[in-house]
Amino acid sequence: FYRQFRFAPLAEHVIQVCRGTACHVKGSLAIAEHLQRRLKLDKAGNSKDGKFSVLTVACLGACSIAPVIKMDGEFYGRLTPQKLDELIDQFGGAKS
Repeated sequence: FYRQFRFAPLAEHVIQVCRGTACHVKGSLAIAEHLQRRLKLDKAGNSKDGKFSVLTVACLGACSIAPVIKMDGEFYGRLTPQKLDELIDQFGGAKS
C-alpha cells in the first residue's frame, strides 16, 4: 500500500529498475545511476519534462535477463548504459 502512495504524479513513461540480487550482481546500480544522470530526476524520481518516472523495485522476477527494467509494462534486459540510452532515445528522453 505505502509503495503506491506518491506526493507527485507518475510521468508518461514509468520505468521500474530491478534491484534484486541477480540484477545487483549484474550491475543494476549502474543502470539506476545512469537513469538518474541521463534524465536529471528530481527527488520524487520524475524527469523535469514529465516524460519519465523511475522507481526501484526489489525484484521483477526476470533474473535470467539481468540487469532488467520494466518500462510501460515491457521488460528490457541485459542492459548496459549504452543500450539504455538507445531505449530512452526511442521514447524521447533528454540527452545529458
